Amino acid sequence: MILGIETTTQLLSVALLEGDRLRGAVTIDRPNAHDELLAPLCRDLLRHCGAVPEDLRAVAVSAGPGSFTGLRIGMAVAKGMALSLHIPLAAVPTPDAVAAGMVRLLAPAQDTAAAVFLPARRGEVYAACYTLRPHCAERNGDIAVLSETEAAEKIVNGLLIAGDAAEHLLSLPATGAGLLLRQVQADARDVAALGADMIADGNAADPASCEPIYIQEFEVRQGKNPLTRP
Repeated sequence: MILGIETTTQLLSVALLEGDRLRGAVTIDRPNAHDELLAPLCRDLLRHCGAVPEDLRAVAVSAGPGSFTGLRIGMAVAKGMALSLHIPLAAVPTPDAVAAGMVRLLAPAQDTAAAVFLPARRGEVYAACYTLRPHCAERNGDIAVLSETEAAEKIVNGLLIAGDAAEHLLSLPATGAGLLLRQVQADARDVAALGADMIADGNAADPASCEPIYIQEFEVRQGKNPLTRP
């Protein structure tokens, strides 16, 4: 069994896969509660499925890019489980998991162009382009950080799009008539499935040194009411 963890967006989800079978999954939409809920959610999902942590053979985590806080929470829990249980860890790029969800929803009969757009900071978005195939999504190039205008210009008529920033981009003047898949979001079941494939292909991460995929550097901002002043 492999446990999938998704914490990079407002949604928090965990899923348990055994081979191709989904044993169970839980999604919670509760902002700013990932640190409070993730560990109990993993524990309760295993218990609900009649399993214990020692039954796990691997853990997969959505590795970003995404919310800095969410990324670190998910990565910390996944790394802790991998190290304590001595099981492999898979660090799955978040846009890849969203694209896998598009394939799961559509089961395309032929190659289909698609793109995933996730919120970044300062009016920018994370963008990745894909070719959706019947059983997989192949990323075409690296995950990029684009301005909203640059991202909107990539949405041509008929392009399948998903991700938390996609709907906003459709409202911009430079955007073509993209086909938005609102029901597709980052989901732990896709993280788990991709993670299992990565581990089978020999692409497990090192739990001791694995870090989230940030793309952008984290900025530390001074609070409005500092405790000390110069």
